[in-house]
Amino acid sequence: MQKKKKIFITVLSAAVVAVALVVGVTLASSGASDKSEDKNTKSSSKTTDPVKPAASSVKLEMGEWYFKVDNKRVKAGKVKVVAQNVGKVNHEVIIVKTNRQAGNLPTDDDGELDLDKAGKFVLGGPHHGDENEESKDDHGDDHGDDHGDDHGDDHGDDGESEESEKEEAVETHLKPGEEKTYTVNLKPGKYVLFCSIPGHYLSGQYISITVE
Repeated sequence: MQKKKKIFITVLSAAVVAVALVVGVTLASSGASDKSEDKNTKSSSKTTDPVKPAASSVKLEMGEWYFKVDNKRVKAGKVKVVAQNVGKVNHEVIIVKTNRQAGNLPTDDDGELDLDKAGKFVLGGPHHGDENEESKDDHGDDHGDDHGDDHGDDHGDDGESEESEKEEAVETHLKPGEEKTYTVNLKPGKYVLFCSIPGHYLSGQYISITVE
């Protein structure tokens, strides 16, 4: 009888050990499977969430005293720039190609922005400022009267070509509440958008974008 008890206990112990082994293997297999699934999920997440491609347009908001854009990475080629003046005074949008930081463009001896050294102009130009508008008003109608008809005769066809160039020049000034759309051809590189009206750049009206 005692011998049978020993055999029964031995068989029971063996069964318990066997069950424990089966449970252990099952848990280990389940854990490995979960890790594998987590890995696959992360890998799948990476492939389905690509880097946002560069945009082909830029919306520029101009105010006192800042420039804000919706895209800082732009695709090379024809880019649509939608400029909106949300401020209370006139502003201007100028775009130059330069490796300088937006807030580090050259200044002249008076501390004002040196437009001739700002960079390569792709929108606007070094002579697009309120100073030009003031000088135009200063001359008034007297300017034409002083020169009379001889002025046109002296210049001949050259005078006409100058007028054509002025008509083709892009107006980059925006009045309060005004919105304008420009299309510019941008090559890969770094660009700065800024306002060239005296004092505006120094007040913080600038921002950088990258063309890829």
